[in-house]
Amino acid sequence: MVGRAWTALRSLVADVFALQRDVQGFLVPAHRRTLHRIGMLSAVFSLLEMLVAAAALPYMDCLGTRRCGVVGRIGAAAGADPVMAYSLLLLALMSVKMLADMVLQWRVAGFQQDVQRHTVLRLLSAYLAQGWNGYRQRNRRDYFRRCATTALDAAFACNQAVSAIACGLIVLVLTALMLTVNPLVSLALASAFVALNGAVHRFTGHRQKQAAEAREQAQRRWHLGMGEALDAFQELRAHGTESYVIRGIDRQLDSLARANRWLAFMPVLPRVALDYLAFTVVLCCVLAWSWSGRPLGGLLPYLVFYAVVARSLLPAMMQLLSIRTSLRGAALNIRLVGEELDRAAAQRREVRAMDTAPGAPALRLEGIEVAHEGHAAPVLRDVSAQVARPAWVALSGPSGTGKSTLLDVMAGLQPSRGRVVWQAPAGGPPRIAYVPQHVAILDASLRENVVFGMDTGRDDAVHAALAAAQLAGRDPATGSLQLSGGERQRLAIARAVYRRPDLLLLDEATAAMDEATEAALFQALRAALPEATVVFVTHREASLRFAQVVWRLKDGRMETDA
Repeated sequence: MVGRAWTALRSLVADVFALQRDVQGFLVPAHRRTLHRIGMLSAVFSLLEMLVAAAALPYMDCLGTRRCGVVGRIGAAAGADPVMAYSLLLLALMSVKMLADMVLQWRVAGFQQDVQRHTVLRLLSAYLAQGWNGYRQRNRRDYFRRCATTALDAAFACNQAVSAIACGLIVLVLTALMLTVNPLVSLALASAFVALNGAVHRFTGHRQKQAAEAREQAQRRWHLGMGEALDAFQELRAHGTESYVIRGIDRQLDSLARANRWLAFMPVLPRVALDYLAFTVVLCCVLAWSWSGRPLGGLLPYLVFYAVVARSLLPAMMQLLSIRTSLRGAALNIRLVGEELDRAAAQRREVRAMDTAPGAPALRLEGIEVAHEGHAAPVLRDVSAQVARPAWVALSGPSGTGKSTLLDVMAGLQPSRGRVVWQAPAGGPPRIAYVPQHVAILDASLRENVVFGMDTGRDDAVHAALAAAQLAGRDPATGSLQLSGGERQRLAIARAVYRRPDLLLLDEATAAMDEATEAALFQALRAALPEATVVFVTHREASLRFAQVVWRLKDGRMETDA
């Protein structure tokens, strides 16, 4: 029995220390310092718990015999009743303990929220610093899920580490106190607790890990399915296939519910078992005392003492056991966030400033080659061209020939070979504005969408940008969610104009507009940005008339038309 208890105790301590190491490695230095301060607060709170419990036996003796020891003598010297003096001392201890508990819980709650916020920002910053090829290898909703759900779970795991510190300290100091009062009973209780912990862990350990992994997969499928269903709203309604996606979501939620049920149920098992064990031990003590023939009145002070100790010890033991059962899930969450950060760091790509060279103003492409991972042939092969600035350049060609990729290279994507050169008599690299095929519109006012974090926002420049994008007369303070597809594209163009770029890149940015609107827009852009070089991707032959030069891509190679 003792051997099994010792083995289980060592296993518990090893698991808790492993979680602490994982958490320490995951946290940034500022949060590690906060964790250390919380540990010191937990130690103070544990000592106060021990003092309150240690005062229980002398207090019961004081009530029964009015022999109140040093406290009674100090009270009598001050002219106070000894029992009253002891009662006031206990009240003061309880008040200080309550204050320490409130401070500790406030700090712990703030710590968890800070870790969650910082983890979300770490993940988001890492994702946004990836190269384009690495970024698009995964569904964007998966990135959101990692930032939202997985970061929350990792913060909760850090909170579990804090709870393990606090509960472990309380268990240690109160167990030491019980050993001084009755070593035999205390050793028996400690052995029973450790043995119970080992039994519960053997039953729940593997199941906990399986449930945590199943929940991670179920959450991923659920979030992806929800995003796909909402994106396909119009097609689902038109085809009458709403039930198809609802059935799929139902299956995903059922898998998630089963995993969450196990994860919620297994931490409860230690509490139920410990409740049963504690009640059984009390009954056994009463029966043993009664069978010994001693009066039950002599047992009362010990029952009060153990009741006071149990009030703090049992919840701490229950929480420690619950933390033990959830350690695998907590470690998995921390590992997932760590893997995400490492993966994003490995794919980190700095947006490279365009090379510059002295000479007459020109934009040069020199031997550009781009090869995507998983593709046998390069998307772009030895693409070279030059155009004097300012100029309007149309980029044309069949779908899949690398037009958007070439625009990405001009926007800063590092090619496999070659370079883009901004030739100018003097000065640094150009200001670049980019309007992609799929426009990102903020759930905010038109003004905020135009400014897009560039500066605090200049009203005259916002109005001018909206006018250039054929959105004149719109109130910049109004929302943007009700815009049509063409209006959304024009809003993105207004965002680009606001930056007063030297190089404007338009990736099919007028595809949702009719030809008349496109013509008016291009004329307005020429007037608003007379010194800018504009490169626009188009599939419309009629749009080529707005360009001074046409770059045609076919099979990854370029032909130039004047």
